Amino acid sequence: MKKPYSQIIQEYLNHRYPDWVWSYEMIAKHTPFGWLGTSADRIARDMAREGLIEREGREEGNFYAKYRAKPIPSGQVIHSQAIVNNSVKV
Repeated sequence: MKKPYSQIIQEYLNHRYPDWVWSYEMIAKHTPFGWLGTSADRIARDMAREGLIEREGREEGNFYAKYRAKPIPSGQVIHSQAIVNNSVKV
């Protein structure tokens, strides 16, 4: 079953945190979490509007916005794992 773009975007931004990701970097891109199609930047904008991710507005002379995952609240831990060469890396 295919993951929704919003889930892939969230996982991708969590993976890249604390770095900001330009909106054009999410258009028609293969990520470790799935394919992001041509509407990924619009979905990211909607996610930011809903407060699910952070958005930094456009700067003068630049037509693109930047996005990143929201910071982890203090006291909470997020565990992630990746399967590399048939072994689990945490």
